[in-house]
Amino acid sequence: MVPAYNEEKTVASVVSQTAQHVDSVIVIDDGSTDGTLEEIKKMSREHPSLEIITWPTNRGKGCAIRRVFNVLWL
Repeated sequence: MVPAYNEEKTVASVVSQTAQHVDSVIVIDDGSTDGTLEEIKKMSREHPSLEIITWPTNRGKGCAIRRVFNVLWL
């Protein structure tokens, strides 16, 4: 799980490195106002197992983590 907020310049590298070590990657775009979401969408073409969750406003890293755990284990 990769929470991202205004990480346009680094999110592709983080996703690529993470994808080398796991079967799937979940990226939460936490209301970014830069090009983060567009970068994540580009990465999804290279990594079909990439799942994208987007929020229109920033909710914080803790909320992103809780959301993923609730989805995966409930």
